[in-house]
Amino acid sequence: MRTDSTKKKTRTGTLEAHGANRRARLRLGDCTKSHRFDLPEGLTAAQARAAPATLQAQGDATGQVLAAKRDQAREDAARSNAPNAAETCATWHARFLLSAARADYEDANKMAAGRWSKWISPHIGSRPMAAVSSDDIELVRDGLDTAIRAKAHAPRTAQNVWSVLTTAFTAARNAKQRDLRVHRQPRVPTCFRPRIGRPSASIWCGRTKAPRSSRAPPCP
Repeated sequence: MRTDSTKKKTRTGTLEAHGANRRARLRLGDCTKSHRFDLPEGLTAAQARAAPATLQAQGDATGQVLAAKRDQAREDAARSNAPNAAETCATWHARFLLSAARADYEDANKMAAGRWSKWISPHIGSRPMAAVSSDDIELVRDGLDTAIRAKAHAPRTAQNVWSVLTTAFTAARNAKQRDLRVHRQPRVPTCFRPRIGRPSASIWCGRTKAPRSSRAPPCP
């Protein structure tokens, strides 16, 4: 009988035994492991084996273990003035807009936050910013292209959204604020940009608009 290889595997946690001490670790939603939980003394072998799965189910249902880990990583990064590897793209971008470098761009920050939330975050918002790859960026680009073909927005909107994305990922590599720098290599090659519409059939010469033709006068 064939099995579905794409079926999502259920996380069950891991039991670690060191002599009489038994601990459990959970597999978190960001594909990392939690800290170790000490299991109560007096459990039978069967109870100890079942405990990680129970804790895993509780952790998956509430999300508290992953949230606590991210909060701790954020606090550690703030104290050390170092990048936070577990920070999601959505959280990183919100912090970027509040950084000193963006302090003079209040209106632009509001527009950037809206565009990020609507067009970018659905694709990469939950991904750790430090782990975003060029493949992830292509998902954003493909989403913009699909929306253009469906006439969900104008090509100009895609261009503005792409500007928000490239600004963010440039800062993720070159920001003056050190705890914003999470990339060593660029993630957004220019060849990945979305469709921005066809070039205009006319050209501007001074203040007059002339048809594009071989007889059009040269622009001064």
